[in-house]
Amino acid sequence: NSPWDESSTSIAVDPNGDLFVTGHYNYPISFGNTTLPVVSYSDMYVAKIQSDGTWEWAVSGHSMMAWTTVSEAHGYDIATDSLGNAFVTGSLATSTQSESRAFVAKIDGNGTWQWTHIENSSSSACQCYPASY
Repeated sequence: NSPWDESSTSIAVDPNGDLFVTGHYNYPISFGNTTLPVVSYSDMYVAKIQSDGTWEWAVSGHSMMAWTTVSEAHGYDIATDSLGNAFVTGSLATSTQSESRAFVAKIDGNGTWQWTHIENSSSSACQCYPASY
């Protein structure tokens, strides 16, 4: 990976024909009028583009997990439901973990994180964090 690495890894269409895209970036990245900063080595994003091609919003993984220090995050896949919510999967590592852990997160159609499930490798269970955690 170069320091200028940007990648889109998955795209999904909601019932209104709007697109959700996820991936990762290592340098500030812009989606329309929204620029996401780099807070760590690598961060993931979810962005929504309206069916007419206008970027509606974009959010980073750091905004999803403000309660911890994420050192690296990647969004790998995304899907939508009939209500216009999106579900993203990926991996993340925090400053206190030496290994990456899988996560699943829900984001609503307005770009607000709803919850995050993070795999806990030591117990093979998931920890669930509401967006307000």
